[in-house]
Amino acid sequence: FNPEMMKLAQEQMSKMTPEQMAAVQAQMSQMSPEAMQAQMAQAQSMMSGMSPEQLRAQMASTNIQDLSPEEVAKQMREGQGQAAAQIQYKVSGAEMIKNEGNALHNAGKYQEAATKYLEAKTKLEGNVTPQAATIYKSCSLNLASCYLKTGD
Repeated sequence: FNPEMMKLAQEQMSKMTPEQMAAVQAQMSQMSPEAMQAQMAQAQSMMSGMSPEQLRAQMASTNIQDLSPEEVAKQMREGQGQAAAQIQYKVSGAEMIKNEGNALHNAGKYQEAATKYLEAKTKLEGNVTPQAATIYKSCSLNLASCYLKTGD
């Protein structure tokens, strides 16, 4: 949570016309909670390394008042698409790492497998999609198996 980012977002929203605000609200009402969370996480991630001055400059470069409600809705849809793609990319990566852990586990390399399962779980933190939850649970169970085998 970045208080400066929230303040800047509030400033941007205060500049929106009622029509633009209605377009944003309509678009957000169609978003799943997972997509909403992913979009917020993506925004926070993109802005996490920025100073308050850089954030202000970034916000100033996009004058929201110049956008039509349709353009605002289009930008929201594009952001949703990018967030969904980012979620899928992270889930796919975590699944690949889990599969590497499975191969190591099957080869009796439990310590190395445990490392892979922990890495996969870390990549899924904050992801509430059903697919991510399934992989996370699988990694947790497999990690428990590794600990039983190694006595950790």
